[in-house]
Amino acid sequence: MEDAIGQSGIIESQDEFYWYISEGKGGQNAFWRTPRESGNSLELWSGIERLSVFPLLDDNLDGMVDALDTGYGQFSLAKVRGLWVEYQYRLHDCKSERDTQLAQDYRSMRGETWRYFSPCQGLAIKSLC
Repeated sequence: MEDAIGQSGIIESQDEFYWYISEGKGGQNAFWRTPRESGNSLELWSGIERLSVFPLLDDNLDGMVDALDTGYGQFSLAKVRGLWVEYQYRLHDCKSERDTQLAQDYRSMRGETWRYFSPCQGLAIKSLC
C-alpha cells in the first residue's frame, strides 16, 4: 500500500460505494470505501491529513469528461463522470535519515497552499472514474 502512495492512477468501478474518512488499521485517519449492497470495507489510503474532492463533469452529455469543477455546490448526477481527489498524507512510522525535513508547498485546485514536510509527509492526486 505505501508503495502506491504518491502515484497517480485511475480507479474505475460501476459498483456503488460509500466513501469516507475514518480511523485506519494503523490508528491514523484513512480513506475507506464500503460497498452499498454487501461486502467488506476497504482501507484505500492511510495517514490522511487533508482531502479535497472535485467532480469531473460531462457538460455536454457525450460520455466524456469536459470539466473539473473546483466550486462548492450541487451538481447533476447525470453530468458527474468521476471524482478528482487531492490529499495530503503522513507516512506511518516514518524515520527520516535527514536531521531536518524539507518543507514544500503545493497549490491545490482551489488555490489553497498546502505545506508538507517530506519525506514523512506527501501529496497525491487520484482520479476516481
